[in-house]
Amino acid sequence: MEQTTLSKQIKKRSTREFYFAIFCVVTLTFGSIVADFEAFELLYEFTRAHENWDLDEILLFLFYAGIVSTLYSIRRVGDIKRLNKKVTHLAYYDTVTQLPNRSFAIDQFKQMLRISKRKRTQVAVAFIDFDNFKTINDTFGHSQGDELLKQIGQRLSSELNDPGFVARLGGDEFLVLMEFSDHQALFQLDQLFSRASKRPYVLSSGEVSVTFSIGVALFPQDAATVPSLLKAADTAMYHTKISGKGDVTYYNAEMGEQSSKRHQLEIGLTTAIENQEFFLEYQPQKCLKTGRITGYEALLRWRKNGVLIQPLDFIPISEDTGQIEALGTWVLEQAIKEIKPILSSDQTLAINISPRQFHQGNLVAMVQQILTRYDFPSHQLELEVTESAIANNFDDTVTKVAQLNESGIAIAIDDFGTGYSSLARLSALAIGRIKIDKSFTAQLDDSDKDGKLICSIINIASSMKLTVIAEGVETQSQQDKLNALGCDCIQGYYFARPMTIDNLIQSQNPAIAATD
Repeated sequence: MEQTTLSKQIKKRSTREFYFAIFCVVTLTFGSIVADFEAFELLYEFTRAHENWDLDEILLFLFYAGIVSTLYSIRRVGDIKRLNKKVTHLAYYDTVTQLPNRSFAIDQFKQMLRISKRKRTQVAVAFIDFDNFKTINDTFGHSQGDELLKQIGQRLSSELNDPGFVARLGGDEFLVLMEFSDHQALFQLDQLFSRASKRPYVLSSGEVSVTFSIGVALFPQDAATVPSLLKAADTAMYHTKISGKGDVTYYNAEMGEQSSKRHQLEIGLTTAIENQEFFLEYQPQKCLKTGRITGYEALLRWRKNGVLIQPLDFIPISEDTGQIEALGTWVLEQAIKEIKPILSSDQTLAINISPRQFHQGNLVAMVQQILTRYDFPSHQLELEVTESAIANNFDDTVTKVAQLNESGIAIAIDDFGTGYSSLARLSALAIGRIKIDKSFTAQLDDSDKDGKLICSIINIASSMKLTVIAEGVETQSQQDKLNALGCDCIQGYYFARPMTIDNLIQSQNPAIAATD
């Protein structure tokens, strides 16, 4: 069994003191021989000279005390050994699964790499992360969650061939290490992961099925050190998460570049607002029946060191890190402040609200506070919420939408058709408009199927007394087809590109309308 640092220190000190004690005994004995020290004769003479003292009892006491002390010391040494084993187990093994923990895993990993270098073999390191562990914990309770972790650890350990190693890193993450000499072994590793997720796990509350997101890195192809291999496996696992979960992803150099880029963006986001690197553009929205501009959508842009960073690159990162909340507040305040001087009383300002920001507790109060601060009419503000935000915690969504409606704020469902909205959910929400995703609009010229789908969306919206706006309109043909299908409004490059507030003021609304 591996030893803790404290255990090693105690063992080292005990060994040192043991040898020191032997040295003292040998030295004193040798000194007595050299000095011709007659200990027993002196003791005999001393006892004869003091026969009136109770020396027999004293000597017997000392003799018995020595024996008892020796036995006591032996017992305590045994206790220390058992305690040392227990401390070592607690330091190197997970208390729930009884698998090695992170510290033990890293030590084992280092040893495995040394052996692999000597034998000229390879090592696979896999990060395993639950896709739905929080849901299981919330549904069945933490005790059942711990039992599930234990069963998963047992299944992985029992089915992994030697030389292999399974550890729990913490939470719902496991680590698998495997030494191999040919790529056929990697197929066996994939089969192990498949078996771990395909068969359900039996808990006292019933059967539970789980899926895993797994990232694998290989030594020496992907990296040569323990930290770099762990980082590579974690990067691969993250790519599995964002690409659909429930699968295995092997690390490659492109992932490393993307991970480095993501890290740089994460760092840049922390100071981007303070450094005034963000700015807004506004894209006009046009009514197909009247041709007039009905409003503008505020679009966030980020320019760092003269380079324009795409929203698809930084918005998901800000969502993951929680920075989206501060960023969303800045967008709302900045857009209202900029657009108010040129916004007509019959026009609206549309602003996207991320799923994370939509479900934050103070959203309604924050929006109301900004509207009051800039004396902006609440009925001219439209918040666009994605279908994923609606599907996540629907009860909270109903409450939030109702509160925003009571304040006079309109709600639109953005990117409609790409999520999981149901008619029952739509009818339960007091929304005013749905936006057809540009992926459907783009196919209008080439796909009858998308045209029929858009037609169905428009008919459903009409029956529910909702208005429809199609985004991503880039051709005259698309505009004409949407008009024929009964779409209310459009937004896209064909009508007007997004503009900064200065360009929007310069262009003037009539000039934009003249492009129709």
